[in-house]
Amino acid sequence: MVVIGHIENDSAPKIAHLTECNAPELPEWKARAFVDTILHSIFSVEYSPKVERYILKFLRKIEIAIVEYRLGRRVLQSAVATTPKTDHHFLETLRALSHFEQSAVALYQAAQLTRPLIRKRQLFEPNDKSSPLYKLNKIYNRSRHFEGEETPGRIPAAPVWLTNAGLETPECTLRFVEMHEVILSLTNVAKLVAEEFPSRVLALRKEAD
Repeated sequence: MVVIGHIENDSAPKIAHLTECNAPELPEWKARAFVDTILHSIFSVEYSPKVERYILKFLRKIEIAIVEYRLGRRVLQSAVATTPKTDHHFLETLRALSHFEQSAVALYQAAQLTRPLIRKRQLFEPNDKSSPLYKLNKIYNRSRHFEGEETPGRIPAAPVWLTNAGLETPECTLRFVEMHEVILSLTNVAKLVAEEFPSRVLALRKEAD
């Protein structure tokens, strides 16, 4: 179709070839973890303001990554299911892309916030193009700094787009399974920060009394 072809060439490369949703489902994450941390901070643990801001920022970012990933998966499933029935599925596909892109950005920001915990100055080796964190970095930078080809009278190409495999940029493809693995890994860190860390702090204070 002319409309599909125009959009594919100008703003959403490969959209006409997107036929599957291969994003794995995420297991349920304790919904109250974020609220519990706030309550612990206010009434029990009494973190320093600096530590409290750090914890809440990390949990906020991983929560955004999880919510946006789930929304992207749901919308993409709907889009590919309607592909044979309508020529306007690209609108749903673009919505799915927005959700996945926001998830990737928040996921990279959450990963960055783990550096003090893992005591590393960098999350990946600069030339390790196989690292999911390298790929998340590329998507993050592309999303922040639009690097489309600026030709007069032409809309720049999308900096990030969807394929059956995952999120793609000119530099790399972040597969959905890789994104899923990073989310699960950071979810474990979030659970530690939200649930176990407050208990440890309170136990240490009791021992000191």
